[in-house]
Amino acid sequence: MMYEEIKKNMPEEHESQRMINYRYPHGESYLDVIQRFGDCYNGV
Repeated sequence: MMYEEIKKNMPEEHESQRMINYRYPHGESYLDVIQRFGDCYNGV
């Protein structure tokens, strides 16, 4: 789903996604991605 669709169809999710620690439904937060990338990078 594109951001504009989320904004239109799910306004509460759209507002929540502005937070870096917001975890998308069935997904991961930006902090999760940063952590996972850091773990991968440090393992190289």
